[in-house]
Amino acid sequence: MVESRQQSNVDARVSASDDALASEDGSIEPDGTGVSWRSDRAGIVWAVVLIGLVALGSFSWFDQVKYEPPIYGDDEATRAALEDLRVVPVGEELSMAATAPSRWIMGDGFGIPEDDGTWIAAIRSNLLLEVEAGTASSIDLFFFPLLAAELPTRPVSVTTSAGVTDAVLTGGGQWVSAPLSGDQFHEVIIKCETIDSPLDLGLGPDQRKLCAKLIAVRLNP
Repeated sequence: MVESRQQSNVDARVSASDDALASEDGSIEPDGTGVSWRSDRAGIVWAVVLIGLVALGSFSWFDQVKYEPPIYGDDEATRAALEDLRVVPVGEELSMAATAPSRWIMGDGFGIPEDDGTWIAAIRSNLLLEVEAGTASSIDLFFFPLLAAELPTRPVSVTTSAGVTDAVLTGGGQWVSAPLSGDQFHEVIIKCETIDSPLDLGLGPDQRKLCAKLIAVRLNP
């Protein structure tokens, strides 16, 4: 009996608190039942959040959502795993496609990997890698530039610890070679003069700002 009265008192306090909150939020209670539009508003907010998450996770030719690279954990195990994935052999052509393990050498400035490669989507992008055994004398990058009638060439530069290599991409697939120092660890910086959308260039509805698609990377002995 005592427990029943205590529970009733608790229920009454909870009900009173809910009524107070509903009153503060300007709830409408036309029939005196205590029904508020707060629950409807919460439902709308959650729906908007859900739609936003779906949009951020989606990627298509029509996407206007700015791509942000995934945030990797800062724990030791995650860092170690990423370092292992960035150890690459010399003399092999490494694909930058979505299913290729070697895609992990791509750092900032790249879009989402696709079936044949990955678009550079910023003025500055970088590759982070470690030579598997020994050293490499140079690095080859295979680009497919975004070009149009009004943009027939695309200048790029590749910077390593051994210097800067300038190149002009003229269409189709094109290899660009840059020297490497004798180090085991390398950061390769790719700089584009501009990034442009296919929409602005009259090539289609894609609104992403792009420079060139990186198809493959190769280290030379």
